[in-house]
Amino acid sequence: MFHFPSRHHYLHESASYTVSFSKPTGLHPTLSITLPQSALARPPAPERQECGLNTYLTLPSAVFGDQYQLATTDSLFLTSHNLARLRAYAGETDLEAPDWAVQRWGSTWLFELATPESLDQGSNWTATIPLHLRYLDPSESGYRAVNVPWPVVFWACSSDDETPLGVNPFDRTSLGWDSLFGPRTLFYQLSPNGERLVEEIDVPVLQKKPGEGFFQTRNIEIVTSAVILLGFLWVLWRLVAVAWFSGIRTTKPAKASDQKKKE
Repeated sequence: MFHFPSRHHYLHESASYTVSFSKPTGLHPTLSITLPQSALARPPAPERQECGLNTYLTLPSAVFGDQYQLATTDSLFLTSHNLARLRAYAGETDLEAPDWAVQRWGSTWLFELATPESLDQGSNWTATIPLHLRYLDPSESGYRAVNVPWPVVFWACSSDDETPLGVNPFDRTSLGWDSLFGPRTLFYQLSPNGERLVEEIDVPVLQKKPGEGFFQTRNIEIVTSAVILLGFLWVLWRLVAVAWFSGIRTTKPAKASDQKKKE
């Protein structure tokens, strides 16, 4: 009796994806999104609508992306990672701050993925996103675990102006990433193929060594602070010495000229 157009649609089960990190991750992990060829087929949207495959990442504060690297228009870099462009990002994007100095919870990233021109049913399609890890607090084992949730992968198709999307009382809006598109965009979501939709990364950190050895965390902090203080005092002394000797040199010629005037 009633029919309401919907913004969000689920594709068939074969339209799925998996997420992993390249091993070893180190301090520069690479996120890989693998899709079968069936997931790369154009969604059942009208032909007049333009569709693009997108992914939305929610990263904790310990993991971040370089906005200058990812927002590039270099076709060689984008093609090597099967990326089309960086559409939007928000949150903590400081490239130098350690994790204990970060004020925000993390960051979000919206990418448009590149799709192959021809589909081959015998192979998968993988898009990679280079990321970075912040320096974390020391631990006794020398490693700390960081959990990264799987990104959301979906098709976004621009809807025609005649579709009354605003009248559906059952439609879900303001999910976070849908607000980055136009109000008449249709979304076709892929299903994640995994039991635990979180990837765990072992981040190498400074190891706390038990015992009375010299190379302990507290001793390293004290020595580092002392070296910085000594370096500051040395620079200050050199500046004072230069100012002192330059002042002496400028006063001697003045006295000699005064004596010539008296003569």
